[in-house]
Amino acid sequence: MWQRQKAGENSALLQARQINIGVGVEDVEYISTKMAMEVFSAHSRDAFQLMAERVETFARTYVDQILLESPEAIENIKDPGVQAAILDAESAYAKSGDDDLGALLVDILTKRTSIMDRNVAQLALSESIHVAQKLTAQQYSSMSLIFLLRHVKFGAPSLKVLHQRLRENLDPVAAEATITGADAQHLIATGCAILLPISQSIPEAISGTYPGFFCMGLESDNPAVRDLPASYFQTCIRDPNKVQVGCVDEQALSVLTEQNGASASEIETLKGLLKANPMSHDDLIKELIAVAPNMQSVEEKWSKTLFPQLSLTSVGLVLAHSNLLRLTEGRFDAPLEVFLS
Repeated sequence: MWQRQKAGENSALLQARQINIGVGVEDVEYISTKMAMEVFSAHSRDAFQLMAERVETFARTYVDQILLESPEAIENIKDPGVQAAILDAESAYAKSGDDDLGALLVDILTKRTSIMDRNVAQLALSESIHVAQKLTAQQYSSMSLIFLLRHVKFGAPSLKVLHQRLRENLDPVAAEATITGADAQHLIATGCAILLPISQSIPEAISGTYPGFFCMGLESDNPAVRDLPASYFQTCIRDPNKVQVGCVDEQALSVLTEQNGASASEIETLKGLLKANPMSHDDLIKELIAVAPNMQSVEEKWSKTLFPQLSLTSVGLVLAHSNLLRLTEGRFDAPLEVFLS
C-alpha cells in the first residue's frame, strides 16, 4: 500500500483530526466509504470485500492529506460536485488497486476539494480524476517530460542552478517516457494533449525559455548595444570579451525596462538582443547531456517521435503535475495554479 502521511503521538496531524468545523473528519470518512459501498454492492462477495478494503484505505489517506494541506476544505464534502469527484476517484483506485494511481488521485482530489468556484482549475481537476485511470505509467512519464520541457520555467538564479533543477526533475521520468503513434493518439483522445502544427526541438524549447543562459554574447561596439544605456547589459556568461542583455528571459526584461522607464522602441530592441546569437543546438544538447546524462536518451526519444509536436491541455497539465510531485517526492513544488492561470 502506498505511504500515507503519518505523524507521531500528540502531533499536529492527530490534533487536526479532532477539529470541529461543521462536518467532522469521521463524517467525511463515513460518507466517502458509504457512497462507494453502495455502488460496489452488485459485485461478487470477494470482489466487494477487496474493493471495500481499498476504499477504506483511500478514504483515510484522502482525509489525512486534506488535514495536512487545507483542513478548512473538509467542509466542502457537503458539495455534490465534491462527492461526485470522491466517488470517481475511489472507484478508480478500488478497481485497479494501483498504489501509484491511488497516490496521484489523492493529490488531485485534495486539490479539487479545496476549489469551490467553477473555473478552469476546478473543471480540469474533476476531469483529471475521471481520466487518470485510463493512462499507463509510461504515458504519465511522457506527459511529465513534456510538462518539464515545454510548460515549466524554473526560477533559476544561475545557469548552475538551472542545470541542477533540470537534472533532478528529468531523472525520475526519463527512463519510462516514450511516445509511439498509439500513445499520442491515446493522449489526444483522452483530452490530455493536442498535436501542434509545428514541432519544437529540445534546444528550441530550452533556449526559448531561458535565452539569457544560452546566449553567446554581443560585441560591445554593436550599434544596437551602443545606443542603449549600459545598465541593460552585463558581461556575457559564456564569453568575457562580449556583453549580453542582463536578464534571463523576457519576463525579467519587462521588469527591468519598466523600472528604467524604457521607451517602446528600446524595449523591442532589447527583446531582439536578448535572443540574439544563441548557442548552437548541438552545443546546447552536449552541455545538457554533460550535466544531466539522462538527457541523452531524452533527446533521442524526443527527436524520433511525436514529442516535439505535443502540448498538454489543462487536464494533461494536472496529471503531469501531480505525477511529477509524486516522482520527485516534493522536490518539484511549483503550485498547480501557476500552470492553469
